[in-house]
Amino acid sequence: MKLSKENISQIDNALFKKFGVFYYDVRLEIVDHLASELEQMEGDFEEISPVFLNNKSDFIKETNLQLNNAGSRWSKIVLFKNIFSIKYLLTFIVVVFFSYNLISLKGKEWFLEYFDFMPIILPAPISIFLLYEIFSSKRKSYILPFAGITNTILMTYLFIFIHIIRKADVFYFVGIFSFFMTLALAYYYMYFFSVRQHFKENNLLKL
Repeated sequence: MKLSKENISQIDNALFKKFGVFYYDVRLEIVDHLASELEQMEGDFEEISPVFLNNKSDFIKETNLQLNNAGSRWSKIVLFKNIFSIKYLLTFIVVVFFSYNLISLKGKEWFLEYFDFMPIILPAPISIFLLYEIFSSKRKSYILPFAGITNTILMTYLFIFIHIIRKADVFYFVGIFSFFMTLALAYYYMYFFSVRQHFKENNLLKL
């Protein structure tokens, strides 16, 4: 049986509407597998596909869960691997140096007035972009956990650590501020380079 683009689209729609496979990258993996099996069969697509998909129900659910877990696991690995990387440490040192010297020149009150919200403001564009992808038809399985974990860490700055640095000595203040500022800067790199590169080059089932 030779499948047309329309047939592939029908399988994709069935996975989304009937089986609840919401993530685009996961559907691509499952569609590819199902299409390969269907092409080995004889008969009419319209007659065979409903029965075939029902028979594959357990496989679809199991693979969907497996790929979702793999995407979630990888997003966490990317985040924490980058936080403990040499690049992150070097960026952290640069931010510490910049912050400490700026405070020495302008004073802590001036620095807080103009910079204390920067770890929240700086990643706002990428957060908006990720929010769009989460609700788009082509949302991917690693987007939600990656955005969720990173933004949760950044939110702890807004609700907890910003109040600490406003009262802390400069030594502690600079260290805390610089960590979150570095994370805000690294957010862009981690998404556009690390995450995208991994899912471009690797099959989730191999994780």
